[in-house]
Amino acid sequence: MSHPNVIYLATRGWQGKEARGNILGNCPHRDHPDKHPSFSINAMTGQFKCFSCGFKGNSLVTLMMGVEGISIDEARDKVYGVKDISLEDTPRDTYLSIMEHTQKWFAAAIKAKKEPLSVLARNARTYLNNRGVTDQLIDRYGIGLSQEGVVQYLAKKGLYQDLFKLTQFIAEGSYICGDRVTVPVIYRGKVIGFSMRTLVNDDRKYLTLVNADLFPSHQWFFNLDNVTGDTVIVTEGVFDAIATGGVAMLGTALSPDRIALLYRFKNIYLMFDNDAGGWKAVEDFFFYSRGILPHSVVKVCDMPKDPDEITGGYQLYMNKALPITHWIARKMAQHKDPEVMCNEVRRIRERADNTYEMNDVEKALLDQYLLTECALMRFAPKLWGGDKEWSRAWSEMVLEVERITGIKYAGIKP
Repeated sequence: MSHPNVIYLATRGWQGKEARGNILGNCPHRDHPDKHPSFSINAMTGQFKCFSCGFKGNSLVTLMMGVEGISIDEARDKVYGVKDISLEDTPRDTYLSIMEHTQKWFAAAIKAKKEPLSVLARNARTYLNNRGVTDQLIDRYGIGLSQEGVVQYLAKKGLYQDLFKLTQFIAEGSYICGDRVTVPVIYRGKVIGFSMRTLVNDDRKYLTLVNADLFPSHQWFFNLDNVTGDTVIVTEGVFDAIATGGVAMLGTALSPDRIALLYRFKNIYLMFDNDAGGWKAVEDFFFYSRGILPHSVVKVCDMPKDPDEITGGYQLYMNKALPITHWIARKMAQHKDPEVMCNEVRRIRERADNTYEMNDVEKALLDQYLLTECALMRFAPKLWGGDKEWSRAWSEMVLEVERITGIKYAGIKP
């Protein structure tokens, strides 16, 4: 019988090829998106090692900690008293099977040649082409088309009842996705759900259908497995990610655990929507990432439109991107009403004080950025167009902003 470590990996969907008593495959560690098989586990002893990231050991506890990202105590609780691990299908296995069959149908539907589906498929491809998504990109990302026929297809596969239980595709027995373009969300080579964009009038323009109980959002970003190099662009929507070759949040919330998935990138560019939701996402990223990305430089791109709608490309905005601390300060300073400005500054400073991972140097830097940005926003016209000497005007401005914000000036030159 195989070692419990091997059985455990099998229950997680891991597969490999046997070679002289070892099983070789992609590294199963949750933080290592392995593209080239670099992981080896001995079928008899359970000893394992990744020759790329260094993940190694021989105990089931160590293996669980790396694969699931849990603490040693949690792993011990799971393993304690367990002699064998069942290989029976789990809800996760059944769900992944449903997603695989659904993706096959969606991918075939967008290339349909027979009516009436061919008409909808043609409209879907036209919509995608108008958004700059070429036929080549359709194939690369596995983009498809949802339509109610998928339910009959899954029923023939004997998966209807499981679909009803495990996914959000069925509501009171009727198909709720409608006629939508679909983009599969891939996690470790498996389809775990879809981002879907309506082709008809619908209050729900976008749907993100991923079973959050089986695959919580902190485990994945859209397209993360495909991004190589040391630079990544983080967007909100799927088509923005396709246009930039970056990753997308797909409307799900940020958290420290989710941001930690970006630890391997030296340069992180945030290209969020230029609205209240996008501003909040930048602010959350700023505070949640304290202490998590010590070797990363995070910058924010001020986007007039969504990245996939910008004529001439998005690279220009990357060149003009601001460090995230500077961007936060500038956004707070843009309120014309002095009272609103000060309330926003106080709110940001209070959030900084309540962020345990934010050290004194980071807080001082944020303070000085807030001070200078608020000062320049409020007094720049007086500095350049007034009759006072420049240095005198600057001194008066600093005193005024110190008074209204409560921040002490540390001598940064304008």
